[in-house]
Amino acid sequence: SSGINAEWPLRPGGYDAFIELQSNLAEGTKFYNNLTKILTTYQTHVNDFVLARKTEKDDLMKSLQSSMASKQPPTRPEPPQFHQQAAPSSAPQAAPVVQQT
Repeated sequence: SSGINAEWPLRPGGYDAFIELQSNLAEGTKFYNNLTKILTTYQTHVNDFVLARKTEKDDLMKSLQSSMASKQPPTRPEPPQFHQQAAPSSAPQAAPVVQQT
């Protein structure tokens, strides 16, 4: 048995470090497996939400297009009253001069 120890010399604390690394690896693996499950579920919910919004958009676009197609184009509005009452003058009016005291 002393031949094995001679071939594989152990450093002081090496076994403890190995056990700690093995424990950390198991904990990390468990964490990332759980994270993968959570992210997969989240991705499914996001995809469902996006599909619902796309379907809603398509329905609203169809409704908007059909309501626009059934309407008559608007008639041309009458010009405002102040345009009709103003005297047709081609000379521009000067701005009032304000004197400062």
